[in-house]
Amino acid sequence: METNNYTVTDQAGPKVAGRAVSAGDTLALTEPEARAELLSGAIVPEGKQPPAEDAVRSPKQLADTQARARGADSAKAEAKGATAEPAPQS
Repeated sequence: METNNYTVTDQAGPKVAGRAVSAGDTLALTEPEARAELLSGAIVPEGKQPPAEDAVRSPKQLADTQARARGADSAKAEAKGATAEPAPQS
């Protein structure tokens, strides 16, 4: 299988694709090995810059995404809905 080179970013943990790494290391990975690591921001294709900090989701955006995943329109709406719901009756 063909491999491509990727650079480990500061966002990476101690292991990337099962390998012990440090920021700035170069890894040769297949596309399946690299897929999740690219999505998490742990690696970037060799020669490309990692995304700027403000390009990474803010805590508010993350909370809204998580709330929508649970079925709410946003974290704010979910918080309002939590206080407006009646307590369960026994």
